[in-house]
Amino acid sequence: MQMVVMGLIVGSLFFNVPPDRTGVRTLLGASFICLMFLAFGSAPELGLLMMNRSVWYKHRDNYFLPTYAELSSMALVRAANTVYESVVFSSIV
Repeated sequence: MQMVVMGLIVGSLFFNVPPDRTGVRTLLGASFICLMFLAFGSAPELGLLMMNRSVWYKHRDNYFLPTYAELSSMALVRAANTVYESVVFSSIV
């Protein structure tokens, strides 16, 4: 929902920008805003990652799963959500 609202806001700010030489700086500013929003959008996940460190250390010490299996599963779960949010935001803007 946040991506939809922010996509509508950013898209409405840069809606009538001419695609010629006069609007190049404005379009670069819009792409910079989009890039920064998508980059900093995943910052709240760092808190969850730090909270799960104790669980990961416990699993590692007790040899539950290999490290690569646990890390790749966490990356796949987060990658699906990130791709979805990026596609929704990019299609609106």
